[in-house]
This record gives sequence, structure tokens and C-alpha cells, in this order.
Amino acid sequence: MTSYSVNIGSAEAKICGFVREDGSQAELEKVIDPDNHQIIFRLKEEPPA
Repeated sequence: MTSYSVNIGSAEAKICGFVREDGSQAELEKVIDPDNHQIIFRLKEEPPA
């Protein structure tokens, strides 16, 4: 095994805020949590203005 693929439905993506009101995609980040055996996709934090 060299990789995995994950599908996220459009409704799920909208609920999570991964799709903006204008239909464009928000930037995501992937967080690896080996202690809890999790891979987390979340909205990338914007740097302070």
C-alpha cells in the first residue's frame, strides 16, 4: 500500500465550511495525530492581519 484516497461528499464539505458561500474551495490543512491514530482535515487558519 502506497497511499489512501478519501472522498468527502459535497454536502459534507459545505457543512464543514470547506466550500465558501461563492462556491469556491477553502484552503485545508491535514493534521497527523499518531497518538490518537487520526488524520484530520480542517480549515487552514488564516494568519493574523
